[in-house]
Amino acid sequence: MSADVVDKTFPARVRLLTGPEYARVLKAQTRVGDRHFVLYYLANNGEEARLGLAIAKKIARTSVSRNRFKRIVRESFRHRRHRLPKADVVAMVRNGALDADNAALFESLRKLWSRLADVCATRSST
Repeated sequence: MSADVVDKTFPARVRLLTGPEYARVLKAQTRVGDRHFVLYYLANNGEEARLGLAIAKKIARTSVSRNRFKRIVRESFRHRRHRLPKADVVAMVRNGALDADNAALFESLRKLWSRLADVCATRSST
């Protein structure tokens, strides 16, 4: 698939599916973040980036708000996953995201994906 084509799906091969997969990424303690999101990441041996979502009820109390954040993160990931490093990523929401509109959240994620790619490229070159 061309990098210019956006895959409209979120197949199992690009998702973190089990608790141990999430635990491995979170245990690594490598992250990038801003006032809206934190992205924990760990290089993987696969062929592409994989995403896991951990949206806490403590932050986003209603299912409507948790699902909104999930949709936004998945959509942003779909648009950029072919340009991301081969890493497992767990996305978490921070309190600052609650009052932000969708455009601000997408912009926040765009910057975080770029920072993630830069950090991973720097680490791999050393």
